[in-house]
Amino acid sequence: MKMSYNTRSGRTPNGKLDDPRQLPNSASEFYPIHRRSLNIQYENVYKIEDILNIPSVQYDNSLLIKNLTRDELIIIGHRYDILNTLNDDEKTLALYLHKVLQNDPYTTGVRENLTDSFVNYLLGEIRFNKYPFLLNLQSDYSFYICSTKVTAKIDFSVEKDNNILCFDEDKHLHGVSLATEYGESQISAEMLACAYTNHDKADSSTREQDQMIFAMRVIGSRFTLYKSFINKDYIQSLVEGFPQEDMNIIRFPPNTGNTRHGYDFADEQQRPLVLDLLVRLREYMRNM
Repeated sequence: MKMSYNTRSGRTPNGKLDDPRQLPNSASEFYPIHRRSLNIQYENVYKIEDILNIPSVQYDNSLLIKNLTRDELIIIGHRYDILNTLNDDEKTLALYLHKVLQNDPYTTGVRENLTDSFVNYLLGEIRFNKYPFLLNLQSDYSFYICSTKVTAKIDFSVEKDNNILCFDEDKHLHGVSLATEYGESQISAEMLACAYTNHDKADSSTREQDQMIFAMRVIGSRFTLYKSFINKDYIQSLVEGFPQEDMNIIRFPPNTGNTRHGYDFADEQQRPLVLDLLVRLREYMRNM
């Protein structure tokens, strides 16, 4: 029988579980104790080059939506004097973003499909849906620890050469809380599931090798990038139970100050930073 996060029995003195069978079967049910039990840690980095060591890349200026402010985007759905200053591509992105801002997860109960639609459109415009990439929706990945299977349903995954290189997971009101580390407990399990799948599946070009995995958290209009190098020994050790080695995840931007939940695409000052992050990630993955 699975144990809940609040159950004290079955914990070791260092705040970890003592039996893999106590892990939940779904990444969406992960809490800090589950992440700690798998020896997964997060660390901030403070420069984009520390997570993506690749030069800046040009992108279509229409993605900047003429530097419209959050306040303008909130009202653009019924302000045709603002909307009609945009070209058709800019209007499309602005209206997707408008719907997200009308249902901001910090202020309302959000409709998940609104952020899904915004993210799907943006990833397409940045060409994550063009060769050599495949953009998949609602894909399942998993990992085993002893006989316990943990499954992760990824809203968006990007695959290249039969490898899962990146996934984009949107978080909403239910995940924006300290209890779930603002979704990072779940993301840690999802990154491990992607790495395990690459390591395990027969047609993977990195089968039984070390894995490099990226993840993108989206909270409403706020983006955070994660990167982890997962040693093959860590993955292979899961057959014996909880690992002795560590799995480290770095995040950018850091979860401090006004980037606590990521760069905000609705902010005209941070919009170029989100775009720079996404296009650098695309080129980094293209060259892997």
